[in-house]
Amino acid sequence: MPFRDLEKHGALQILVYLFENKARKVNVSELDRTVKASRETILSTLEMLKINRVIQDEVNGKFPFDHSVWLTPLGVEVAAQLKAVQSALLGREHPKRTPNAESGEHFQP
Repeated sequence: MPFRDLEKHGALQILVYLFENKARKVNVSELDRTVKASRETILSTLEMLKINRVIQDEVNGKFPFDHSVWLTPLGVEVAAQLKAVQSALLGREHPKRTPNAESGEHFQP
């Protein structure tokens, strides 16, 4: 699965959300409210993640057709790494601007 596909279709958001809620099955309607993507995009992304064995899903055959998803063991491993990257990035302070003699400015961590 190309990494750009993960980024493009909200898969990174979905994986992190499922990881944060890994103790339970998550209803797709909940993902609709949480992930910044259309329902069609979310459903196609879930199908891609399912094909790649990162998630499993279950559809209740009775109306209102509950559709739940959860991470597979591989999905937990992948999502844990994504969560670690997210935490590292969010935990950093914004870089400070300091003057640079050659280019005028540069960022300093």
